[in-house]
Amino acid sequence: MGTLPDLGQMRRAQELNFGANFFDGPIPESVGTLRNLQTLVLSINFLGGSIPDSIGDLESLVILKLSENRNAQPYSGLSGTIPSALSRLVNLVELELFSNRLTGQLPPELGTMDNLQLFDVEFNPLTGQVPVEYAGMTSLREFYISNTDMTG
Repeated sequence: MGTLPDLGQMRRAQELNFGANFFDGPIPESVGTLRNLQTLVLSINFLGGSIPDSIGDLESLVILKLSENRNAQPYSGLSGTIPSALSRLVNLVELELFSNRLTGQLPPELGTMDNLQLFDVEFNPLTGQVPVEYAGMTSLREFYISNTDMTG
């Protein structure tokens, strides 16, 4: 196990796939400086802490996969709320956040993501209802919220 490297040094990167490794610790805030990034995969690791708001600065991002960051320890995985800053990812097509420890309600601001086709937050202890703003996701093809604590 080890932490992610300082991603801020990879400024020209267009795709980063650190999936299916043994990285632990938080996602570094420096990830938000990778303005050319189109794909970011940090799934199937042991990452913890909250999703940094700085990810919302990745204007070119098309695919964001932060799923399955849990291990056998209780309360492991990405935690906290889903940041409304993700709504700034206007080019995002795929958002995978499933199988973490994300809590709270779905941010209504994500309903403005016109290009989003895949939204997967299942297997998180999320609460509340699906915001009415999500009806505006006109490109959405796949929407997964099973195995959450959501109602309505």
